[in-house]
Amino acid sequence: MLLLSRLWKKRRQRHQLRSWMLETQTALAKRVRTLAEQEQLEMENDFTLRFELMILLVSDQMVTLRRQGGDQAAERIQGLWTVTFEGFDASLRDQGVNDIRIGKRMHKLIGHGSGRRKAYVEALENNDLESLRDSIARNVLNGAQSDDTRIDPILAELSSLND
Repeated sequence: MLLLSRLWKKRRQRHQLRSWMLETQTALAKRVRTLAEQEQLEMENDFTLRFELMILLVSDQMVTLRRQGGDQAAERIQGLWTVTFEGFDASLRDQGVNDIRIGKRMHKLIGHGSGRRKAYVEALENNDLESLRDSIARNVLNGAQSDDTRIDPILAELSSLND
């Protein structure tokens, strides 16, 4: 009986963690859509822009989770990253990317996303606003200058800066 109760407890914890990850990813995706639709960004609302914004907001959430700590922080961070790329996979499939090409596209996206995440997390953890502005200008705004005013509404969305 004790073994069964432990198994059910672990299963319930995994289910709760997965639910949290999906809810968080959905909330972040909603914020990304809202931000991408803003005319002041002066950019086409396409997959590339939404990808860049999502990586930034997920990185921000990861920094927040790391700062909060707790026994499930590492699991939540990894889970959120995984669920985010599951969402990208689904989005690409919705756009008509077939099974033959999806692996190559996802491999490329994971590489790009990991590099961007590293830059964003490092800047956010060190409160290095200049590096963060440079990264956003380069990645999200396609090589704009770091003093571009379009960066300000993006920065306003980052909760780890407002802690």
